[in-house]
Amino acid sequence: METETIDFIVTALETLLGDVDDVQEQLQIQDDPRPFLTTPFEEYSVTEGFLLALFLCVFAKTIIKILKEGFYWLL
Repeated sequence: METETIDFIVTALETLLGDVDDVQEQLQIQDDPRPFLTTPFEEYSVTEGFLLALFLCVFAKTIIKILKEGFYWLL
């Protein structure tokens, strides 16, 4: 009984590991570095576009805060 269970577990693990290798071969993850601000906006993914918009908003907010504090005597 125990040897059948162990054989079943070993067979299942071998099958899973074989499937993982097949998936990795199919995906063929490639590193495609894109230098900052050289990629056309059409090629950005939704996540990259969201992060870029978020970064630009935080950057603009910081610049506005610096200007308000620097010229507080004008307001």
